[in-house]
Amino acid sequence: MDKVDNNEIEEMVAEQPTISQKRNPAEHLKPYQWRKGQSGNLSGTKEKGETVKQYSSRRLANMTPKQKEEFLEGMNKKDVWEMAEGKPKQDMELSGEVKAKIISVDE
Repeated sequence: MDKVDNNEIEEMVAEQPTISQKRNPAEHLKPYQWRKGQSGNLSGTKEKGETVKQYSSRRLANMTPKQKEEFLEGMNKKDVWEMAEGKPKQDMELSGEVKAKIISVDE
């Protein structure tokens, strides 16, 4: 194997481009990129309709008390409770102390 002296190594490293000098690999795509403030949807954002959640909420709010009773009649009590109060809190707090013995091996 040929020996390479330090000067040759330094010259080879100096010839390598730095990260800031490297060409951007996507440079050729710049002419095709959207300009600032320009949208890809030429017809604009379409109006969104009512979501299922919004529809259900509106429908339940407009029910008479009798209709509400009929609606809830065949439902599981747990589901009715969660509709009214939300799901039970499922996070947990943990506290305590950790004791560790550190053993060092000196050679």
